[in-house]
Amino acid sequence: KQMTACLTMPADASAEKRYPIYLTFHGHTYFPRNGSVVKASDAYVDKAIYLDVNPFGVVNGKDPEYYKNTISKEILPRPSYPYRHWDDREKVSFNEIFLRVVRGLQYAKTRPEWDGKNLAVIGSSMGGAQALVAAALDPQVTACVANVPAMGEMSVATPGWAGWPILAANVQGVNPEVLHKNAAYYDAVNFARQIKAPTLVGVGFNDRVCPPPSIYAIYNSLQGPKKIAVSPTGGHTWNASSPSWLPLASCNDRLTTFA
Repeated sequence: KQMTACLTMPADASAEKRYPIYLTFHGHTYFPRNGSVVKASDAYVDKAIYLDVNPFGVVNGKDPEYYKNTISKEILPRPSYPYRHWDDREKVSFNEIFLRVVRGLQYAKTRPEWDGKNLAVIGSSMGGAQALVAAALDPQVTACVANVPAMGEMSVATPGWAGWPILAANVQGVNPEVLHKNAAYYDAVNFARQIKAPTLVGVGFNDRVCPPPSIYAIYNSLQGPKKIAVSPTGGHTWNASSPSWLPLASCNDRLTTFA
């Protein structure tokens, strides 16, 4: 599938002057942020290359009206993309999204400016789920940051347990057994079981989108070094109230030593 992304790197990056690469992934949105602008200061401060992957493979850098008038009409009509085709796991929207995660990793490793060692994946919400997928599927990933990750236990029907997109409450017309079986194929908990890289997970105790039980199910399934950043008052956001969280989210060296 077509993969689009914004690539940002230090001005002196070259085949001789090489840097770590951070792949960053989007949360649930149809509007692709301008990753080259968002990550420019990070690339300068962190001395790292950033590849900001678009989950839908659409062109980046257009004005807001373009996405409102074209892309949103393809992705958001009810049922919105997270709730389509759960009777056939090969047609679920996350199939293409996760394939783009893999393609992003493949592309990143072709860059001559990459140092060949440090490959971190970072995301929040649906982006956190994509980061977990990346770390599960590519053993070369050296660190993973998944803040308030979505898609954990997403087919569980117990209120306050399932993570976004909370399939049991939102998918219509699909046999519950079929839904549960196909959902397991994409569930972040099952990807977490494959991850050996050091992983940092963020959780907010007031998160109603990805409730703590869904995130702890992911965290408890991780097989490698791990740490969880807890925000007792945090919701579904970057938990700035945890002073150790944001520095860790942008520093691969610290990530690989926190265990």
